[in-house]
Amino acid sequence: MIISLDANFQCWYILPDTGLYKSGIFVIMKILLDELMQKRKLTERQVSIMTGLSPSTVHEIRKGSMPRVDTLELLSRGLKVKFYDLLDTDCL
Repeated sequence: MIISLDANFQCWYILPDTGLYKSGIFVIMKILLDELMQKRKLTERQVSIMTGLSPSTVHEIRKGSMPRVDTLELLSRGLKVKFYDLLDTDCL
């Protein structure tokens, strides 16, 4: 079985000889921003400046809010990490 994640944070399961099956359950994942900030000793303000996101958006993500895909892209570009390095999920 192959598992991947689509832009709506849903798992796609590809089963041999049976085709594509899409799970209807949203994926539970954690955004690893807080861990990355601690490792690099970055403040929310610094991340805000690096990514172009508002300080309140950075704060909400750190505290568990699920960002949109375009917000994750801004985070990954600004912090110079791969998109999937920001995610902790079984689907990647």
